[in-house]
Amino acid sequence: MTECAVILAGSSFNFALHLGILAALHESGLHPDVIIASCGGALAEAIINKFPDCEDQKKYIQSLEFYNLLHKAKLQNDFIPYLLFRLTKMKLQHSLSKFFSYTPDFLDRNIFHISKTLDLPLFDRFFSPTTPRFIMTAGRLIQDHSKFLQEVFFTDVETAKLLKDFPSPIATQFPHSFLKTETATLTDWKFSEAARAAIADPFLLNPFEKEGVLYFSGSIDLYPLELAAKLSQRIIMLYSPLFRSIDQIVLRHFYGYDNIQRYQFITSQTAVERWIDISDYQEFMKNNGFDPQSHYIKGKVVNGTPVDKKEFFRKASAQWDYGWQRAQEALSHPAYSKKHIRKPYNF
Repeated sequence: MTECAVILAGSSFNFALHLGILAALHESGLHPDVIIASCGGALAEAIINKFPDCEDQKKYIQSLEFYNLLHKAKLQNDFIPYLLFRLTKMKLQHSLSKFFSYTPDFLDRNIFHISKTLDLPLFDRFFSPTTPRFIMTAGRLIQDHSKFLQEVFFTDVETAKLLKDFPSPIATQFPHSFLKTETATLTDWKFSEAARAAIADPFLLNPFEKEGVLYFSGSIDLYPLELAAKLSQRIIMLYSPLFRSIDQIVLRHFYGYDNIQRYQFITSQTAVERWIDISDYQEFMKNNGFDPQSHYIKGKVVNGTPVDKKEFFRKASAQWDYGWQRAQEALSHPAYSKKHIRKPYNF
């Protein structure tokens, strides 16, 4: 068992905040020996692997290559009435699932489209059993099982041995979900491939296909607390905002379980030594994030990633600062404290 694990969960296109978090931990003398990433955190993890020094990471998010990376995702399905129709259909299917089973269409049109590969030679590196250990989480579609989804972990050969026979926490907690109990650990993927799979949120971004198998987002288990507890004695993770109603509809539709119930369970656990509070994330990212925005007058979703480079780099820097400040705040409080949480959940 390792000493300390950090979970870099979610954040979509705003993953620069994870780099600020890691920098604050390092400045405080805390060097995690396991980093577990889901969704947008996977891109942060790829950057951390390539640039171990936090200053180099900070320079990278001010580079033209980072600018180009965030502009690889192209809007392809931005008509709001159609998106609302799809969301209504998802909600209706879930409501009727007690009477009629359904299988989500993972190949249906998504809001954004990105090429099969990230085409980033910088991240064409295999996972290796160095310190820190790296794990990315994702899901994949399987055809030969009544439960058609499987949690997948990308990591190195030595870490994979520690995950042998590790059951899916989601399948365990939600036996009626679409997930099978057995997980899969893959050790022959490059960071660029794993990150491309891990960021592919259903409805938002098209899945990644490899050898005829569809892989998609780490949102299949957005907060892999049990995975961290399997590997480490100390855990640091984000205290995030509640899911928006749209997110709740989408994730419940594609995975077959209630993410609010899942997060209620996660935030009630006593295993987390440091909660990094980003419960006001949505308000902060309104002016500093890269997420798509709804423009109801035009009836379209608008790309939130600025074309103007000055504004783009300002937002990237603001996200980094936000993560740094919140990690410093968490470290200034006693271990296991939640007194600094701005919006504690009262479920």
